[in-house]
Amino acid sequence: MVKDGSPGREEIERQLERILASPDFEASGRLSGFLRFSVEETLAGRGGSIKGYIVATRVFDRPDDFDSAVDPIVRIQAGRLRRRLDAYYYKVGAADPIQIMIPKGRYKAAFAYRSTAGAPAVRADTGVDTRGGGDGASSPPTIAVLPFANLGGTDDAQLLADGITEELTVGFTCFVSLAVICRQSTQRYRDSTASIEEVARELSVRFVVTGSVRRFGDVVKVAAQLTDAESSSQLWAQTIECDLSTIGIFEIEKQITGSVLSRIGDEVGAISRQLALESRSKRPRDLSSYEATLLFYRYNSVEPSLHAKTIAALERAVMTEPDYALAWAQLAEMYIDSHQLRGQVGYEAHEDPLKLAHRYAHHAINLDPVSQQGYASLAYVHFALGRYQAAIESAERAIEINPNSSFLVAH
Repeated sequence: MVKDGSPGREEIERQLERILASPDFEASGRLSGFLRFSVEETLAGRGGSIKGYIVATRVFDRPDDFDSAVDPIVRIQAGRLRRRLDAYYYKVGAADPIQIMIPKGRYKAAFAYRSTAGAPAVRADTGVDTRGGGDGASSPPTIAVLPFANLGGTDDAQLLADGITEELTVGFTCFVSLAVICRQSTQRYRDSTASIEEVARELSVRFVVTGSVRRFGDVVKVAAQLTDAESSSQLWAQTIECDLSTIGIFEIEKQITGSVLSRIGDEVGAISRQLALESRSKRPRDLSSYEATLLFYRYNSVEPSLHAKTIAALERAVMTEPDYALAWAQLAEMYIDSHQLRGQVGYEAHEDPLKLAHRYAHHAINLDPVSQQGYASLAYVHFALGRYQAAIESAERAIEINPNSSFLVAH
């Protein structure tokens, strides 16, 4: 039986302490602090005023000039907190009578009696039973760029090292599939001897970019590496050599950062390939929303079975998270293929898929005015309709949003 009404203050406070005493929360001071702050502020009647800035400055010790546009820590930690709560209620708290939730899109806590002891936990933002598989979260993977080391000892080498670090940090933010830690948070590791794993834990990131700059006369060598802190494995590395007698230092910086950004952050870059590999064997209904978007990059028009699987995964993603612009944009492109390849085995789809594609591409752009995939899909729609000038304009806008996305620029 479900109790009528809402849990009382004392019941909620006891439930909060049960959660915070569980092993997963005891091991994470940041998430515990975030949850306690949200619950206590909500109980005090101040839940409606819990904004990202308030959480950043009062929970995560960010300075007064905190800007969520360049430092996504609150969004990242909120996604982790929701998933940690799901895991708690699925395992340790399966028999708990009260559920504490942080609904998606806000930081105010919500409380409810649970239907029966041992009932599956329900996500406050999606209503999806977490026992069904994927958690539905669109939270992108997190990445930090540590200060590149100056191994050349010259002022020019230091200037280049600092410039590359800054340009990479800014450049990665243009990829909607990545959440990037701001440079202010990584600067303290300039001369640090901490391991990659220690840095990753402190910054709450999975992927870490490191590198170095050397100068020998007119020759500059820049090395860059991508490490997956979860497995302590190096996913990608590259050394680039340039000649200062033929190219200026700022041109070198642009050339190097463009190469690193496209090979790591691109839709088919090192991170996406790794994460796609991890979710490869899952069924569409078991994929998280983010994993569904990775499936899109595996698809090509000569695989009709993957076409159906990708559409199913993306349709589930937009139903689970209706404000997920990337999934809507990718779904638009899948329907364009349904239109272009109609009549072929495996490409049966809704009636008038081109109309759906047009609607979905516009919806993605309305949700996210800088959705690169949204504009790319809209260009594809215009092209299919014979509106070539409109197609060119949409394609140019897509390229302008992120010229380092090799996948979409080529598309």
